Amino acid sequence: MATDQIYPVVLARDAAATVEFTLESLRDFPEIIVYAWGPKARTRETCRSYPNAHFVDGDFLGNGRTRNRAASLAEGDWVLALNADEYLSDALRASLDRLELQALATAYTVHRHNLFLGKDIRWGGWGNDWSVRLYNRRSYHFDDALHDEAVVVARESEIEPLQGALWH
Repeated sequence: MATDQIYPVVLARDAAATVEFTLESLRDFPEIIVYAWGPKARTRETCRSYPNAHFVDGDFLGNGRTRNRAASLAEGDWVLALNADEYLSDALRASLDRLELQALATAYTVHRHNLFLGKDIRWGGWGNDWSVRLYNRRSYHFDDALHDEAVVVARESEIEPLQGALWH
Protein backbone atom coordinates (compact mmCIF):
# COMPACT_ATOMS: atom_id res chain seq x y z
CA MET A 1 0.00 0.00 0.00
CA ALA A 2 1.58 3.23 -1.16
CA THR A 3 -0.26 5.30 1.44
CA ASP A 4 2.15 3.77 3.97
CA GLN A 5 4.97 5.59 2.16
CA ILE A 6 3.21 8.95 1.59
CA TYR A 7 3.43 11.71 4.19
CA PRO A 8 0.83 14.47 3.85
CA VAL A 9 2.11 17.91 4.84
CA VAL A 10 -0.67 20.41 5.46
CA LEU A 11 -0.18 24.18 5.68
CA ALA A 12 -2.65 25.82 8.05
CA ARG A 13 -3.34 29.43 8.93
CA ASP A 14 -6.42 29.99 11.05
CA ALA A 15 -7.82 26.71 9.72
CA ALA A 16 -10.19 25.64 12.49
CA ALA A 17 -13.21 25.75 10.16
CA THR A 18 -11.74 23.45 7.50
CA VAL A 19 -8.88 21.34 8.85
CA GLU A 20 -11.17 18.55 10.12
CA PHE A 21 -12.29 17.76 6.54
CA THR A 22 -8.63 17.61 5.53
CA LEU A 23 -7.59 15.36 8.41
CA GLU A 24 -10.57 13.05 7.96
CA SER A 25 -9.61 12.47 4.31
CA LEU A 26 -6.07 11.60 5.48
CA ARG A 27 -7.05 9.21 8.30
CA ASP A 28 -5.36 6.19 6.65
CA PHE A 29 -1.91 7.77 6.30
CA PRO A 30 0.78 6.92 8.88
CA GLU A 31 1.65 10.53 9.70
CA ILE A 32 0.31 13.97 8.87
CA ILE A 33 2.33 17.11 9.50
CA VAL A 34 0.08 20.11 10.14
CA TYR A 35 2.34 23.17 9.99
CA ALA A 36 0.49 26.19 11.35
CA TRP A 37 1.07 29.90 11.91
CA GLY A 38 -1.23 32.77 12.82
CA PRO A 39 -4.31 32.02 14.97
CA LYS A 40 -4.10 28.31 15.66
CA ALA A 41 -5.55 27.28 19.04
CA ARG A 42 -8.68 25.63 17.59
CA THR A 43 -6.66 24.07 14.77
CA ARG A 44 -4.34 22.51 17.38
CA GLU A 45 -7.36 21.16 19.30
CA THR A 46 -8.79 19.54 16.16
CA CYS A 47 -5.45 17.90 15.39
CA ARG A 48 -5.38 16.30 18.85
CA SER A 49 -8.36 14.12 17.92
CA TYR A 50 -6.37 12.49 15.06
CA PRO A 51 -3.60 10.21 16.37
CA ASN A 52 -1.65 10.40 13.09
CA ALA A 53 -1.64 14.23 13.03
CA HIS A 54 1.44 16.04 14.32
CA PHE A 55 0.81 19.73 14.93
CA VAL A 56 3.82 22.00 14.36
CA ASP A 57 3.77 25.61 15.47
CA GLY A 58 5.93 27.38 12.87
CA ASP A 59 6.69 30.64 11.15
CA PHE A 60 5.43 31.77 7.76
CA LEU A 61 8.43 32.17 5.44
CA GLY A 62 6.52 32.69 2.18
CA ASN A 63 4.46 29.89 0.62
CA GLY A 64 7.30 28.03 -1.13
CA ARG A 65 9.79 28.21 1.72
CA THR A 66 7.14 27.35 4.29
CA ARG A 67 6.16 24.26 2.29
CA ASN A 68 9.81 23.16 2.11
CA ARG A 69 10.30 23.73 5.85
CA ALA A 70 7.16 21.74 6.66
CA ALA A 71 8.13 18.91 4.27
CA SER A 72 11.50 18.61 6.01
CA LEU A 73 9.65 17.58 9.18
CA ALA A 74 7.96 14.54 7.63
CA GLU A 75 9.27 11.11 8.55
CA GLY A 76 9.37 9.89 4.94
CA ASP A 77 10.49 11.28 1.59
CA TRP A 78 7.24 11.04 -0.41
CA VAL A 79 5.36 14.23 0.41
CA LEU A 80 1.75 15.04 -0.41
CA ALA A 81 1.47 18.85 -0.23
CA LEU A 82 -1.92 20.15 0.90
CA ASN A 83 -3.60 23.20 2.36
CA ALA A 84 -5.90 22.99 5.37
CA ASP A 85 -8.91 23.82 3.20
CA GLU A 86 -8.38 20.90 0.80
CA TYR A 87 -9.42 17.27 1.10
CA LEU A 88 -8.96 14.08 -0.92
CA SER A 89 -11.78 12.35 -2.75
CA ASP A 90 -12.17 8.61 -2.23
CA ALA A 91 -10.98 8.11 -5.83
CA LEU A 92 -7.80 10.11 -5.20
CA ARG A 93 -7.09 8.13 -2.01
CA ALA A 94 -7.52 4.88 -3.95
CA SER A 95 -5.22 6.17 -6.71
CA LEU A 96 -2.55 7.04 -4.14
CA ASP A 97 -2.87 3.63 -2.54
CA ARG A 98 -2.22 1.86 -5.87
CA LEU A 99 0.97 3.76 -6.68
CA GLU A 100 4.36 2.09 -6.82
CA LEU A 101 6.64 4.79 -5.49
CA GLN A 102 10.02 3.64 -6.74
CA ALA A 103 11.03 6.19 -9.36
CA LEU A 104 12.45 9.16 -7.46
CA ALA A 105 12.40 11.25 -10.65
CA THR A 106 8.61 10.94 -11.01
CA ALA A 107 6.27 13.55 -9.57
CA TYR A 108 2.49 13.35 -9.59
CA THR A 109 -0.15 15.93 -10.44
CA VAL A 110 -3.61 16.15 -8.95
CA HIS A 111 -6.74 17.72 -10.36
CA ARG A 112 -7.92 20.32 -7.87
CA HIS A 113 -11.63 21.05 -7.98
CA ASN A 114 -12.38 24.50 -6.61
CA LEU A 115 -15.65 24.93 -4.75
CA PHE A 116 -17.56 28.16 -4.34
CA LEU A 117 -20.71 28.11 -2.20
CA GLY A 118 -20.64 24.32 -2.46
CA LYS A 119 -20.50 24.22 -6.26
CA ASP A 120 -17.63 22.96 -8.39
CA ILE A 121 -16.32 25.87 -10.49
CA ARG A 122 -15.51 24.52 -13.95
CA TRP A 123 -15.20 27.74 -15.95
CA GLY A 124 -13.07 30.87 -15.99
CA GLY A 125 -9.78 28.98 -15.74
CA TRP A 126 -10.74 27.18 -12.52
CA GLY A 127 -11.85 23.92 -14.12
CA ASN A 128 -8.46 22.76 -15.36
CA ASP A 129 -6.45 23.21 -12.16
CA TRP A 130 -3.69 20.57 -12.20
CA SER A 131 -0.55 20.87 -10.10
CA VAL A 132 2.25 18.70 -8.75
CA ARG A 133 1.32 17.79 -5.19
CA LEU A 134 3.01 14.40 -4.66
CA TYR A 135 6.78 14.35 -4.96
CA ASN A 136 9.91 12.86 -3.44
CA ARG A 137 11.63 15.55 -1.40
CA ARG A 138 15.07 14.15 -2.30
CA SER A 139 14.38 14.95 -5.96
CA TYR A 140 12.03 17.94 -5.80
CA HIS A 141 11.21 21.01 -3.74
CA PHE A 142 8.97 24.06 -3.95
CA ASP A 143 10.28 27.31 -5.39
CA ASP A 144 10.81 30.28 -3.09
CA ALA A 145 7.70 32.15 -4.25
CA LEU A 146 5.89 34.21 -1.67
CA HIS A 147 2.55 33.32 -3.34
CA ASP A 148 1.50 30.91 -6.10
CA GLU A 149 4.34 28.52 -5.30
CA ALA A 150 5.04 25.42 -7.41
CA VAL A 151 7.21 22.33 -7.28
CA VAL A 152 10.39 22.88 -9.30
CA VAL A 153 10.36 20.28 -12.06
CA ALA A 154 13.27 19.59 -14.40
CA ARG A 155 12.65 19.09 -18.10
CA GLU A 156 13.67 15.44 -17.91
CA SER A 157 11.31 14.71 -15.01
CA GLU A 158 8.41 12.37 -15.44
CA ILE A 159 5.10 13.87 -14.42
CA GLU A 160 2.18 11.50 -13.97
CA PRO A 161 -1.46 12.48 -13.34
CA LEU A 162 -3.36 10.86 -10.47
CA GLN A 163 -6.99 9.80 -10.74
CA GLY A 164 -9.58 11.43 -8.49
CA ALA A 165 -10.17 14.92 -7.18
CA LEU A 166 -8.51 17.14 -4.64
CA TRP A 167 -11.38 19.27 -3.36
CA HIS A 168 -10.68 22.91 -2.47
